[in-house]
Amino acid sequence: MLGYASLVRGRVPATTNTQHRRCIQIPSRSYAFSPIQVLLTEDMGRTGLKGEVVPVKKGYARNKLLPRGLAVYPTPENRMKYPPPTKEVFEKIERQKELDQMTKKIGSIVIEFRRHVFPAGEINPVTKDMIVEKAWKQHRMNLDEEQIRMEREITALGQHSVLVQIIGADFTLRIDVKRR
Repeated sequence: MLGYASLVRGRVPATTNTQHRRCIQIPSRSYAFSPIQVLLTEDMGRTGLKGEVVPVKKGYARNKLLPRGLAVYPTPENRMKYPPPTKEVFEKIERQKELDQMTKKIGSIVIEFRRHVFPAGEINPVTKDMIVEKAWKQHRMNLDEEQIRMEREITALGQHSVLVQIIGADFTLRIDVKRR
């Protein structure tokens, strides 16, 4: 097929058999991932924390991090301006991960109780020690009575919420009381 530029310039295209054309081998690029060290000025999720020097691709640093002010080059002045994260920061992040895992785990747990209903419509109450025992039997969750925050015993059928304090944080535990 003749291109417009070759027609204008008066060139005659080379006539070759395209079925027997050899493939050109491109040498392997050892520079495909050429990292550059940058100092992060903000917490960047999976990339790193504020004050860390991390290797990133040149294009990522040049096109995203540096123009938006999310990172700077790790010069001595910038290292003084953005000190590396301390041990307390890492402990705080680890504690937050544990709390997120506990929230996800406790949010999906429902402890079921079966109670006999007496002719007057009353049931035997559900107490803290019963909740501790059922939590271990049903979900292998080790609780203490002091961790459970209940104003009074559960004396009605249906779904109830109970506050549980673990690692200094409050979680909601769902209790389902059903008829036997």
